[in-house]
Amino acid sequence: MTQLLLPLGIIVAGFMIGATIRVVLHRLAAGRGSERAERILGRILRLTVLILYPLIFLAIFWNVDLTNVRLFVLPLLGAFAIVAGGFLAVGASRLLGLDRRQTGSMFTQGAFFNVASLGSIICFAFLGEESLAILGLFRMFEEIVYYLFAYPVAKSYGVEPTGERAEKRSEKILRLLKDPYILVFFFAILFGIALNLSPLERPDFAAASVGWLVSISAFLMMLSIGYNTRVTSMKRYLKPSLAIAVIKFALVPAAVVLLGFLLGLGNMNDGYVMKVLVILASTPPAFGSLVPPRLYQLDTDLTDASWLFNTILFIIAIVPLQYAVVTWVL
Repeated sequence: MTQLLLPLGIIVAGFMIGATIRVVLHRLAAGRGSERAERILGRILRLTVLILYPLIFLAIFWNVDLTNVRLFVLPLLGAFAIVAGGFLAVGASRLLGLDRRQTGSMFTQGAFFNVASLGSIICFAFLGEESLAILGLFRMFEEIVYYLFAYPVAKSYGVEPTGERAEKRSEKILRLLKDPYILVFFFAILFGIALNLSPLERPDFAAASVGWLVSISAFLMMLSIGYNTRVTSMKRYLKPSLAIAVIKFALVPAAVVLLGFLLGLGNMNDGYVMKVLVILASTPPAFGSLVPPRLYQLDTDLTDASWLFNTILFIIAIVPLQYAVVTWVL
């Protein structure tokens, strides 16, 4: 039971503390205090992504068993989950009779997965350190697919920001190659693999620090998310939110698991890889799903409502279900 309560406690505590800070500062210091807190939390978020997460993946890949080449289909499964989630959301939008702007918002909710923060703490708590290596491979192409696929599709449903010229594909790829968030993630994994192949043994303190780094990173991410979350009317967008829930927590996980079996991952490590895939493929929309709708003038009320609804549903219902599946079913 501790395996279940620990990640839930970290997630809820981080979110609630962040939301509380926002409410208190808004009432006591609506101007400069709120802006200062936003800057501080923004820096904390950047440091988490640029320092803590790379340290986690470096330590993980320094020690992971990389001899099974079938593991390297995981980045393709991660990319598949993003594309499938996005297109299923577009299909759901048409069934619901949503307009163009709302369809673009639905697409972002379907395409973006919260693998980094929620996925990492759940995987580590339920399955241990080795699961984070699978997570790292699963999300290896994540940012690239977001930038080259999700953002352009979202833009096609909305309005390009005023004064911005159309960016050529070559310029977009060059910008990706220079993006520090992508570079640091790739280099952390590559450096970890290089150390893995070297005669150097991973020190004990590196292994002991992984759990603390994962917990701290998840807490800081949820702290920032809680602070930046705007409470919106979920009742008005209940049907679109439920459609996204079906896509994120049923259809995409089923498709990813089926594809994993077809690619020969079903029996790896007595089903361990499939357990990780079930968790990663059934995470809610990432906080990043709220960015494209604001850039391209999509329906931000829909995305805010769906994101909040599915994050709450994930915490109170899906995480316990994931625990039951990976503990007693697979």
